[in-house]
Amino acid sequence: MERTLNPELLRELIGSGEGSLPTPERLSEVMAYGEVGMITRERRDKDLELLELVGWYLFGTASSRRAAEFYSVPLRRQAFQVAAHLLDLALRTAHDIDDLRRAQLCFAIQIAYLRGDLHPNAMAIYRKAYPADVFGPQLLDAPPVAALHSAIQLLAGRVRSRPGSLWSTVNSRPCASGGASPP
Repeated sequence: MERTLNPELLRELIGSGEGSLPTPERLSEVMAYGEVGMITRERRDKDLELLELVGWYLFGTASSRRAAEFYSVPLRRQAFQVAAHLLDLALRTAHDIDDLRRAQLCFAIQIAYLRGDLHPNAMAIYRKAYPADVFGPQLLDAPPVAALHSAIQLLAGRVRSRPGSLWSTVNSRPCASGGASPP
């Protein structure tokens, strides 16, 4: 986190506060508040929106096809690390988040941690976002959520079929022909 709050690094990644992006100092303040807010359960919606806005900006910038033309590999790696941290804060401090948004954030965080060479964090976010490790049949009624959950589980290294997992739910659903789904 200390590295993520470094104003010089943030200035290199987001500039000095042009457009809708905050200044590095303001972003550091909001990140620090977000960290404390996870403990105190306080939240400021505007700050959460800012964390998510900058997180998605960095994720998109570092992911773009032309990123290699403008940014060095170490700078892109840092952008992914900061994006993952910001989106992680946004996810963990959000209240009343729907299944699709939770899955979108979790998947983006995992990808950002992996692209930022923080592999253990990509697996840990799954346990933070889905502590019960149970996905019910309702996922099958929401294909985008089910697809994201499958990807999230794969990135977390959770691909075995076991009771309560998405894979066992899919395999136990009847096929159109009336029998069980093929394994």
